[in-house]
Parts: sequence; C-alpha cells; structure tokens
Amino acid sequence: MQLTNNINIEYALAAIASANNTDEDTTVFDMSGFDGAVFITPVVTGGATGVATLNVKGHTANAAAGSTITGATATITDGATYAGKNLIVDVYKPLKRYIYGNVTSGTDVITFGATQCIRYKGKMGPLADPSTLADLAAVIGS
Repeated sequence: MQLTNNINIEYALAAIASANNTDEDTTVFDMSGFDGAVFITPVVTGGATGVATLNVKGHTANAAAGSTITGATATITDGATYAGKNLIVDVYKPLKRYIYGNVTSGTDVITFGATQCIRYKGKMGPLADPSTLADLAAVIGS
C-alpha cells in the first residue's frame, strides 16, 4: 500500500514575502473522513530577532473564524538561525470538523515558503486526488 493512498497533500497557502507583521490564514480543510492533518510551513529567511509562528485552528463551520487548538503551535524566535527549516504542526483527531493554519511573523522580518497540508487517515484508501494536485507518480518496485 502506498502512502499516497491514505493521504491528501494539498497546497494550503502561497509563499509570503518578507515582513514583520504577517497574519495569514490557509485554506480551510474539512476533516470528515480523516484522522488528522499535518501543516508544514518553511521559514525561508528571517532576521535574527524574527518570530515565526504556525498555529492550527478549528471551527464547527467551513470558515476561518476558529480558535487555536490547544498545543497546535510551532514557533521559532530567531529567523536567521532557523532559515531553511520548517514549522510543522500535526493535529490528530481534531475536535472540530474544520481546521486551518494561521501563519504569523513579528518583531523582525520573516519570509515564508508555501504552506502544505497533509490530511491522513488510518484506514486503507484510496482517496480522491485533491484539486490542488498537478501530478502524482506512484510506483511499485522498479
């Protein structure tokens, strides 16, 4: 069984130009039929005192108006040291049906790469390809 049969990898948010006041929400994802989701946001560059945060929020409706899920926060406080690394938040069995990421920067500039969301389930797939998929090559053996 290939991993791509049990997950959907989706483009959640475009890259964000260097700023010290970023506050952007990703696409809202429906978790019906999924066990969890991993949000991945790259820190491309940043200032030495730049603070970068990725939160995951939940809501009962398909809207970016929820509250942060307890513990669903990844933060760095030195954008220069952590440039080229990822902020990752994995939410397993969220209590709200809809979830989305929130990317913020403060104190000094941070440049973010595009955020991806990987929704996963424990039971066997296959899942339908998400609308953000351009191409997928899944092979067995060689």
